Parts: sequence; C-alpha cells; structure tokens
Amino acid sequence: MVAAALYGDARDIIIDGESIKDRQARQLTLSEEMLKANSDKDWVVLADLLDYELLPYYKEWAALWPKIREEA
Repeated sequence: MVAAALYGDARDIIIDGESIKDRQARQLTLSEEMLKANSDKDWVVLADLLDYELLPYYKEWAALWPKIREEA
C-alpha cells in the first residue's frame, strides 16, 4: 500500500474495505444530487442530503486521515 502512494496512484489505497477512489466517486455522486436538489428548489431533499449524507461522509473522512497518513 505504501508502494501505491509512492509509485502509483494513491487513490488506490484501500482503507476499511473501500478505496479512496471509490470514496471520491461517492462524494461526486452526492454533490451531483445536491446540485439537482438545489436547481429543483427541493429544499427538503437538499437538507436531507446535507444532514444524512454529507455530514456523516465528512465525519468518516476526518476519522480516515490518520489511517491515510499511516498508509502513505
């Protein structure tokens, strides 16, 4: 895994069963859903995405940083 960080794509590092690349894809999908809810002026869906999807997603990332540093 350290080799991936040094010689390859660091996004291929797998932490807790999910690669950084997969986590980034999940964040992109979430961002697209939030943009659609905003453009549709669907404030309930946007609030739900922020509260139930985005906040836990960033809390997960915050917990992963020490593990990412260990791998790199």
